[in-house]
Amino acid sequence: MQEQKIRELMQTYRRCWMAGDLNAVLSLYHPDIRVNNVSEGLEIGPEAMADYVSLFLPTQPEEVLSPVDRIRVDGDTAILQWEIVMRQRKSGMLKSFAGVEIIQVKDEKIYRIREFSTPLNHLRTAQAGNKADPMACRIGLDQNRLGVVADDLQTYFDSSQAFLDPDLSLAQVAEATGYTRNQISYVLNHVLEISFYEYLNRARVEAILLQLQQPEPKGVTELAFSMGFNSVSTFYKAFKKRTGITPSAYLKQVSA
Repeated sequence: MQEQKIRELMQTYRRCWMAGDLNAVLSLYHPDIRVNNVSEGLEIGPEAMADYVSLFLPTQPEEVLSPVDRIRVDGDTAILQWEIVMRQRKSGMLKSFAGVEIIQVKDEKIYRIREFSTPLNHLRTAQAGNKADPMACRIGLDQNRLGVVADDLQTYFDSSQAFLDPDLSLAQVAEATGYTRNQISYVLNHVLEISFYEYLNRARVEAILLQLQQPEPKGVTELAFSMGFNSVSTFYKAFKKRTGITPSAYLKQVSA
């Protein structure tokens, strides 16, 4: 699909979101659509997309979704950056978020989405004028770069599987990605709201979950050590945090 067509698809997608048109948004998704909400540690498939989109679609007069940068397209992938003001369904309070969507297109439909979002009060001071966080500025990060750094980290781990090294350090990741340790730590702690080692262990668990889908997978303990965990207790804690259940309970679900 030509980049111009992808750009037009993204323009339509953005307009549908801004208009709060649920059916129009859903019509742009591929039948095998998958969304990876990195900030929340969630993966959403086609069967749950209507409910998921409904949670974030601006439908009330005070709810607004605003683009904050031009649409960027590279090959079959587009990047959208936005700010959204939405009313929390439980508390009823209005809250503002900044986000980035990394969108892959297939068969002229939106096929894969990786989302990063953070409350704007994590990016801005409480002072008038909504000035950028001075800490982020000191280490060379502005609002637009936060999502880029997060995406680069995800791409690095997807391509290199560096998390397989049980002794992987923040300094090694910084050297490999070209960012400083402070920049990576800031994005992890203030944007993704996760520590470096929690991020590593979550990547390891994701790799294990993929392996458990294969015919005749290795035992979970063997898989844990092969994916970079250096203790069973750390693996069990990370696995339950990601899935909400123990490895044995998960295996029963898979085999059912």
